Amino acid sequence: MCACALQKLIYIKLPLITNVILISLIFSTISIFAACDTIFGLTGGGPGAAT
Repeated sequence: MCACALQKLIYIKLPLITNVILISLIFSTISIFAACDTIFGLTGGGPGAAT
């Protein structure tokens, strides 16, 4: 019996790429927080206090 495409995705492909997705999310989160320092320095805290 053949597995349908959804079963292939859930049981074969997804477990193989879970670690890659997790590491990518961690690095993306770190880079977002690194960019916040630059944005805060340029705007002084946001649109309310920016000129």
